[in-house]
Amino acid sequence: MTDRVNPRGVVSLVLLLSASYVYGGGARESLRVDDILESASALEGKQVEVRGFLRFGDDTQNLWTSKDAYSAVSGRYVSPESPLWNHCISLFDTKKLRATLLRYDSSYVLVRGRVTRYRRDAGDISFSSCSEVGITITAIAVVK
Repeated sequence: MTDRVNPRGVVSLVLLLSASYVYGGGARESLRVDDILESASALEGKQVEVRGFLRFGDDTQNLWTSKDAYSAVSGRYVSPESPLWNHCISLFDTKKLRATLLRYDSSYVLVRGRVTRYRRDAGDISFSSCSEVGITITAIAVVK
């Protein structure tokens, strides 16, 4: 009899190992925004590097999978339940890096930090974050 392997479990394990390898002194391998969202529970509290499209300002502090993913929701009302929002993570603890984040707005960046989840209560409204899953940011660089 053969045991079946859950593909999602394998993906989560690989992401976790990749995230810990990033900070273990080996070669740096960045995750995608979608990787963080797909494995948020397994990655919560872990230090990671994630690549994405930055939107940062007074009313937005988010990292998107791509510019196209951001464009799909910008400039028009999109219901919070829409799957179009499932390509975005929030950036937390941005005060120290605010000037750099503003300078890199609308660019592809590499963000380093800890995966964090701020669970919202029913009825909570957030004007700056797109997701309760995000990165408590410690460093940022533009991707060339």
